[in-house]
Amino acid sequence: PATVPILTLDTLPPQPTKKKKCSVGCPAVIIIHVLSAAMTQSLWQTSDISLWYIPVILVYTCFLVGVSCLAMLMYVDPGILKRTEGTCFPVPEEVKHEILSWWNKQEKQEENNDYP
Repeated sequence: PATVPILTLDTLPPQPTKKKKCSVGCPAVIIIHVLSAAMTQSLWQTSDISLWYIPVILVYTCFLVGVSCLAMLMYVDPGILKRTEGTCFPVPEEVKHEILSWWNKQEKQEENNDYP
């Protein structure tokens, strides 16, 4: 039988950690930006129109903003709140239900792992 824990800071589920899952996202953003800049640059150099510098400036500005935002997402501290009695309690009923169901799933998983 599953025991229902008393909700304290120690019995809450673990906080999410900052994971840098950028093996697909970062290269995709950089490739898209580099291709856009390269196509614009090549069109600018082969064109006779004198106003092609405007799209070139826009594309390079977009490139710099995109890479800057990506770097900020990866390396800037998101400001995660530390768990304290004041920030965690009282727990709303809906949240309490989700925490207790998480707790029961963890117990069932541990029970299943105990028996081969």
